[in-house]
Amino acid sequence: MSWFAVTTVFGYLLWRFPRYQIWIVMFFTLWATAMNYTALLLKQIHLLKWSIAETFMFAIFSHVLLLYAFKYLHHVNELGSTETMFEDSFSRFKNK
Repeated sequence: MSWFAVTTVFGYLLWRFPRYQIWIVMFFTLWATAMNYTALLLKQIHLLKWSIAETFMFAIFSHVLLLYAFKYLHHVNELGSTETMFEDSFSRFKNK
């Protein structure tokens, strides 16, 4: 249940700012990894046969999967890989 609100925010940001989907996915991936690492350091969780690197890779996979699920369910054509995806995500820096 605790991830429901985070997933809702993730979907909203993707819908509202599709041009920055790379940054949104990376932020949520890094955030999930950092929270997992913090919980590990505070001894709130124990990772048997699992590492933080695997957590990071799973977070990338799951957030990209969520991105495409959101695209499919809500017909947001701006989401997903396109030829200009990297150019669009860095366009804010070019305009300055």
